Amino acid sequence: MVRNRRSTRKDLNIPVKGTVKIHKFKNEYISDHNAFIQVENISLNGLRFSSRLKFPVTKELTVSMDFEIFGMKNQLVGTLAWKRKEMTNYVYGVEIVSANMGYIQSVASLTKPDYKVTSGEQ
Repeated sequence: MVRNRRSTRKDLNIPVKGTVKIHKFKNEYISDHNAFIQVENISLNGLRFSSRLKFPVTKELTVSMDFEIFGMKNQLVGTLAWKRKEMTNYVYGVEIVSANMGYIQSVASLTKPDYKVTSGEQ
């Protein structure tokens, strides 16, 4: 899982709740029914979320997700890359297929380096 990542993931220290729904299965649009998720980490290429729902992990299934970070609406579509069971939830890794500008801005805000401002005095 980790070794295949193209960009660094940023763990979210605050609970970020959102929704997920099946976007397409075998190239057919499927559902308008949303389920609640908790987003756990994000990067430009993927994210991890948890849900009570059990989705199959297959490239034929795409999911769409909506959530907010820093007041920015994040909308993305992705495929499930992996799944694991944790107590009452399932945890999923998502490979992002498309994302709105809000998501890109949220990731940029979270992953930018922390610069220390100094007065120049020793």
